Amino acid sequence: KLLLLIGLLFSTTHAIADNNANCTNSQDCYNSGVYIYEGGQDLVDIYDATGTTNLNSSDDSWSGQVSLGMEWDRWGQTWSHAKMSTNGCVNLTSGSAGGTSSNCSDYTPQSLPYRDYTLYPFWTDLIRGTAYLDDGSTKTSKMLFKDFGDYVVFGWYYMKEYNRNSSNSFEAILYENNSFEYRYRELDIIQHDVLIGEQGNNSTTPADTKTFLYYNDGQS
Repeated sequence: KLLLLIGLLFSTTHAIADNNANCTNSQDCYNSGVYIYEGGQDLVDIYDATGTTNLNSSDDSWSGQVSLGMEWDRWGQTWSHAKMSTNGCVNLTSGSAGGTSSNCSDYTPQSLPYRDYTLYPFWTDLIRGTAYLDDGSTKTSKMLFKDFGDYVVFGWYYMKEYNRNSSNSFEAILYENNSFEYRYRELDIIQHDVLIGEQGNNSTTPADTKTFLYYNDGQS
């Protein structure tokens, strides 16, 4: 069982050594890239908040796009809109640039590089429904967005692993200083691959691709 209770804040000013020089479909990879690791960060948690935008989408699908309410610079581009995938990805979509609608529609995560201009907070096979918690209670899955002015939150709450009763809650937070953060609460995936990372324009040198975790469940 993959259980993560972590907070990751991604910027361009702090670095640690890579633990994996390469990350392919035949490897488990982790801690590769430029980031600050912080444990024990609570979710912002907009599940019951007012002023949220409902971005619920169906199985292996994307939501409509929303305005970030700011200009967010990443990968040599300026972004003003984004959308979120049921399978745990955020696609930046401004102007003629941006990832394609096929981003993360594939329910089997692959090693990066995969699709450009995408944040991968928790790419795996997720679906909305009724999540069953450890205490026996149930929660309805939600995919939500909220603009707080100087940051925005994309939240996946009580998402189920496909074809299994489980609960997964996590967020991607974009800040006006052009950094971003991934936060996690309960994660319960035992039958699918998982990828955490980011990808800008893979055609640049060096490529704008960072893998923070890639778990290939099919290895063993």
